[in-house]
Amino acid sequence: MSLADWQRELAARIAAPHAAAAAAGDPGQPGLALTRMLQRNWRHTRLTHALPLTMRALPAGARHALLSDYCDACPCVSFFPVHEARGFAGFLAALDSSPPHAASIAAMEVALIDAFEAGVFADAAAPRADAAGSLQMARGASRVRFTAPPEQVLASALARREPPPPTAEDHELLIAPGIPGLARPASAAERRLLDLCAAGAVHIPVELAAAAATLLAERVVVSMPRQLEGP
Repeated sequence: MSLADWQRELAARIAAPHAAAAAAGDPGQPGLALTRMLQRNWRHTRLTHALPLTMRALPAGARHALLSDYCDACPCVSFFPVHEARGFAGFLAALDSSPPHAASIAAMEVALIDAFEAGVFADAAAPRADAAGSLQMARGASRVRFTAPPEQVLASALARREPPPPTAEDHELLIAPGIPGLARPASAAERRLLDLCAAGAVHIPVELAAAAATLLAERVVVSMPRQLEGP
C-alpha cells in the first residue's frame, strides 16, 4: 500500500460512521478511537462557534444524537466553521422531522454569514449564481422562512425555553448586506415581488415598483426590472 493510499484509508476510518467502525472492529484500537472522538469533538466545536443559536435551540436530550448522526452522514470536508455550518444546516433541512424551528434558525445563521461576507468582500452587487429573470436576488441575500414569528423563535432559543407552536401562516426574514442589522421581516409586497423574481419573471407589476426600489437599495436584489406592467 502506498503512503497516499494509507493516508486515505486512515482518513476514511477516522471519519467512518459509528456502525461501520464497530463492524470493522475499530473500537478495539484505542488510538484510532481517540482520534475519531477528537475529530468529532472538533466538528462539534466548529458548529458551536458558527451556529450558536442553532445549538441552543436543539433539545438537550437529542443534541448529541443529532450531531452524531450528522457526522455519520456528512464527512468533514473543511476545517472552516462556515463550511461545517452549511453542512449542518442542510442536514437539518433534509430531516423528515427536525427539532422545532432548528432548521430555520440554522438557515438564518448561515444566511447572516453569507450577508456579512458579501459585504466584506464587496461582491454583493452581483447576482446569485441561481438568479433568473429581470430582477435577481443578490449575492449575500437570502429569504428565510419560519413557521412562527421569528422574534419569538429566537427569544425562546436564547433563553432555552419551550419553542412557540407553529402558526397558520409562515413568516419570512430578509437577510442582505444593505439591511441595517442584516435582517428584517419581509412585507407582503416584497414577498410577492421575490416570488416573481424566483419564477424568472421579466415583467413586474407596477404596484410593486416601490417594493423593488427598497429591495434594490438594501441590496436584496440587483438589476432593475426591464418593464413594468401597466395597471
